[in-house]
Amino acid sequence: MDKRDVAWKDPPDPPRPTAAAAASEQPADSLTPLSAGAVIGKYRIIETLGQGAFGITYRAYDEQLHREVAIKEYLPVYFAARQSDLSVLPRSTRVAEDFRWGRERFLAEARTLARLERVAGIVNVYDFLEVNGTAYMVMELVRGETLEARLRRERRLAPDALEQLLPPLLDGLALVHEAGFLHRDIKPANILIDADGRPTLIDFGAARVALQGRTQVMTAVYTPGYAAFEQFTSAHQGPWTDIYALGATLYHCAVGDSPPAANDRMIEDTLKPVADAVEGRHAPALLAAIDWAMQLKAADRPQSISAWQDVLSGGALPVQVASARPTVRAAPILEEVPAKGGWQARWHLWLAAGVIAAGLAGGGIYAWQRTEAAARQAAARKAAEEKVQADAEAKRRAEEAATRKAAEARARTETDKRQGDDATAPRQADAPSRPEAAAGQPDKEAAAPADQAQAHILRGAAYARAGAYDRAIEEYTQAIRLNPGDALAFYNRGDAFNGKGDYDHAIQDFTQAVTLRPDLALAFNGRGVAYDGKDDADRAIQDYNRAIQLKPDYAEAFYNRGRAFKRKGDDDRAIQDYTQAIRLKPDFAVAFNNRGNVYRGKGQYDRAIQDYDQAIRLDPAFTIALKNRGDVLVSKGDYDRAVQDYSEAIRIAPDFAVAFKDRGDVYYRRGDYARAIQDFSESARLDPQNAITWHGLCSARALAGQVEQALADCSESLRLRPGNAGALDSRGFAYLKLGDLDRAITDYDAALSIDAKRAVSLYGRGIARLRKGDAAGGNADIAAATALDRNIAAKMRKFGIHP
Repeated sequence: MDKRDVAWKDPPDPPRPTAAAAASEQPADSLTPLSAGAVIGKYRIIETLGQGAFGITYRAYDEQLHREVAIKEYLPVYFAARQSDLSVLPRSTRVAEDFRWGRERFLAEARTLARLERVAGIVNVYDFLEVNGTAYMVMELVRGETLEARLRRERRLAPDALEQLLPPLLDGLALVHEAGFLHRDIKPANILIDADGRPTLIDFGAARVALQGRTQVMTAVYTPGYAAFEQFTSAHQGPWTDIYALGATLYHCAVGDSPPAANDRMIEDTLKPVADAVEGRHAPALLAAIDWAMQLKAADRPQSISAWQDVLSGGALPVQVASARPTVRAAPILEEVPAKGGWQARWHLWLAAGVIAAGLAGGGIYAWQRTEAAARQAAARKAAEEKVQADAEAKRRAEEAATRKAAEARARTETDKRQGDDATAPRQADAPSRPEAAAGQPDKEAAAPADQAQAHILRGAAYARAGAYDRAIEEYTQAIRLNPGDALAFYNRGDAFNGKGDYDHAIQDFTQAVTLRPDLALAFNGRGVAYDGKDDADRAIQDYNRAIQLKPDYAEAFYNRGRAFKRKGDDDRAIQDYTQAIRLKPDFAVAFNNRGNVYRGKGQYDRAIQDYDQAIRLDPAFTIALKNRGDVLVSKGDYDRAVQDYSEAIRIAPDFAVAFKDRGDVYYRRGDYARAIQDFSESARLDPQNAITWHGLCSARALAGQVEQALADCSESLRLRPGNAGALDSRGFAYLKLGDLDRAITDYDAALSIDAKRAVSLYGRGIARLRKGDAAGGNADIAAATALDRNIAAKMRKFGIHP
């Protein structure tokens, strides 16, 4: 199997933590604001205005322009901590890439906002800088109160005050969208109103949300009532996402209360048309626009600010505004494929009800790790809908239990009546009222086991999120004991077994899940991933087939089946499935990457590059795709562009060992041994278990004249991989350079015992024999080598090996 590919599975079903719960889980030492008087560039800190899990905001003074400003500092507490010298450093090498990646997004957001000079309704960004190991965004210090504070005081806004808010917010937001950015966190707390009633939208959340969607440790926390449903899933977001949030904010302003959360509305939509709640206080066009903006389905909302403005101005609605409940579907998830040979790494990112893990390896001998940025777009697709499904199941079971209890009570009452016991007559008269009450609402005793089981499932999901699979399995097992008919509990436990690599138990649980729920497509997909883990591609394909049959638009199942076909050597069908996955999910970056891998294996380099190009366009931080494209460019002889790709991958992920190794290979081919040694050395430092890296380092050092070190490097390569004929050749060459002819011959003999037709080994041994005075043996070896490769003498002469 090509371990540059990744497998896709579906998630367990954890709850979304509240903001308070998320705050309680923050590291105790994470928030250390800069002290008053601290200097950042030309800015002097005055005081701390606010702080959170993503960063800290200060009031500061611009010493050159003599004005007060607001400064936001990038300080994601789960990834970084402040040092005594004010610098900010990643907490560990494991999170260093996420920290740097988030910093780049933070700066990109700052650059975009800085270009929007003096846009009404949007906070002005004056400057941005990168110092102390982190980044800072310098903004206008907006004075006033938040809309949240005003609503807390006044409850609702008068029509004229509400209408004064809209024009600047809409115009500013339209320009932000045109620049390719979203706010992603519009709510009353993020709108400041100055003394003249003018609003300013603050605290853009694009970089924060992107980072939350990339890694497991930052829980994505959205404000209930204002976040669109797609923000609880991995569905595509766009201007319609901000429009929902602004519509919800307007709803609060008009009605006096925040609307129900979008994920709750998916279960039971209690949101009434806003006109029913405001008693004619506002213009009909405004009310119609609010209702349109708050449609649950993204496709039913305005797709742009300009379209929304048309309706706000009195234009007709282009769609019927209705409360429609979407079909509940399962949520896909990106799952790591551990590299063979004992190496394994696993991270989990929870987003709504999703868990993302990505680990990739290439060529069967390389191992590297990266949390897929593409997964933040696709890994938890419709995950919150799975919670809807679970809640509906629990509600249905509780109602069935209540009905059953009521029926049993009625039966007992009838029995009592037939017995004609006068002493029980008063109770018999009362008996019908009790069952009727029970029938009207779920019986608490009957519902208790289901509630307890659900609590165990939620705790299990939390443990799985932390990678504590054994504890997760214990919780799921308790849930199953309480409610043995819950297919989702078996599914979740199977998912946890998959997470720890216990594929046999995973298969048992997924099998029980589909026995209880034969239509549960995500369980068939999960079992397919487990069979994949056992290298049973045929059974995996059978399960992916069933998942696709149940859910024809299941892009992740097509993707996984493509991987299985690739492993079976059926490249054409693998390409078909990857293509179908891409058709269903056009932003499926990893599918482009994996299809590129298949084209590369078929020698269709131009098509491979096209797919890698698309993967990188969708996710510019996709280091694996950059590395893969670099590999193909090497195959095409385009070393300059290959070095560019490897260098970009290293810039994004400075601990990307294989990228250093591959760039070292290119420098070695060019004869730039000094740079090759630098890159191979760094790769070996980052991944000391990679035998190929040590071999490359040995070869480069031997040719650079560092022969003693070369011997040590080749010996380390052979310790890690004893059957590496190439390393034996390289060490033989080093011994030859040192004049240790007997050891050189021993190594060449060993290489030839592995492959008797190695021209390099024959030629090297021939030279050693000639130098020992064995003319017959030496000439015979050189003749045999020349018969295998007529250019061998010229090749070896470049390395200083000649008679």
